[in-house]
Amino acid sequence: MLELYTGVEWSQAGKAAFHVMRPKKVATVVGSILRKVRTEKRLTMQQVADLCGMKMLAVYRLETSPKANPQLATLQKLAGALGVTVAELVKDVPVIPPQDTAAVN
Repeated sequence: MLELYTGVEWSQAGKAAFHVMRPKKVATVVGSILRKVRTEKRLTMQQVADLCGMKMLAVYRLETSPKANPQLATLQKLAGALGVTVAELVKDVPVIPPQDTAAVN
């Protein structure tokens, strides 16, 4: 599992302390990017939903809910409908690669 972080602080002992990004913040970041891309493409939530085979309410929740937790398959559908990559939808979500998770513990 990947851990998300917002930054690094150095303690007085010289050890890095990572600020773990909570799921609410991750959902907010992804939702903001989704809305930005959608509006840049001049698409409504309903149009995106139709292109993805989703309900409009699902797109609305992904854009606005701090509890949204989109699955990879959902992000792939959205990316395809918007003509972008999944990486573009999650580009502002910082991630600690798996080999670095020991640094957090």
